[in-house]
Amino acid sequence: MIYFVRRSFEADKNKLNHKKQLKNAVDGILKNAFAKMGIDYSRQQLCFNSYGKPYLDNRPDIFFNISHCEGLAV
Repeated sequence: MIYFVRRSFEADKNKLNHKKQLKNAVDGILKNAFAKMGIDYSRQQLCFNSYGKPYLDNRPDIFFNISHCEGLAV
């Protein structure tokens, strides 16, 4: 599955708010994607290894990635 989130930097007015909006959108997408697999997700479960690769604290058997640039998260 691939999910995209697009946010207008101009609509968010400042960089910190823009990053917060993208994080919230990605959290929502992860929650929905994991729910389809019967997995409860919360931001507290999200961890990153030494290379920056995300993983769920309680589910090391599930592999996924998050990528972002200005205005877009995948």
